[in-house]
Amino acid sequence: MLNLQDLRHFTTQYIALSYELRLNDSIKPEKKEQHSEYQWVGLEDLDPDNTSNNQRTSVKKNEIHEYTLTYFGLPSDMKEPQYQILNSRRDSFNNLVWQTPVLSLTAQAFLFTIILADGTPQMGRVIAAILSFFAALMSLHLLYKHRFMEKNIAKTLHTYENIKNWYSINRKIMTPNWLLSQSSYKLWMILLGIFLAASVFSMILIFRGIFDC
Repeated sequence: MLNLQDLRHFTTQYIALSYELRLNDSIKPEKKEQHSEYQWVGLEDLDPDNTSNNQRTSVKKNEIHEYTLTYFGLPSDMKEPQYQILNSRRDSFNNLVWQTPVLSLTAQAFLFTIILADGTPQMGRVIAAILSFFAALMSLHLLYKHRFMEKNIAKTLHTYENIKNWYSINRKIMTPNWLLSQSSYKLWMILLGIFLAASVFSMILIFRGIFDC
């Protein structure tokens, strides 16, 4: 059994309770007045626009309590034009995700050319190393931010596609190939982290006078 000391590192706790409901004539009259009927509802059964006559869509969104809808992970009452806008926005963030490391590598190549070049004065090397450090740091932040936005928009779009029973173009594609299954985003984060460490290491070497030898 966990005590309060064991939970001090957790910021949120969830308690999930499962129930079995058996319907029969023994339900009290006051309960029948409060609940007219009971139904098992899945995500594919919901109509987010409350207008569909599709037989598969048996429950309208406004017929379910708002607190219960939270567990479905539903987006707000999204319309198709909003879906298209979000799709375009996801594409923009996705493009920015991969533009960030390319631009960062260009800047790092230029700065390390200055740091390692013969005849560069110490002050020039120091300035280049400082710029390299902040360029790598800001690139890591920008890459993380763009990836965060792209990933969360994709989740919203994927949920909406499931609700509308559309082909899911925003789903995560799984591959059995080990190399392709590795996250390119994480690999680029590691590479930018290496440049961050290399800039710090370069400053140490500069102040020790290694490049002047």
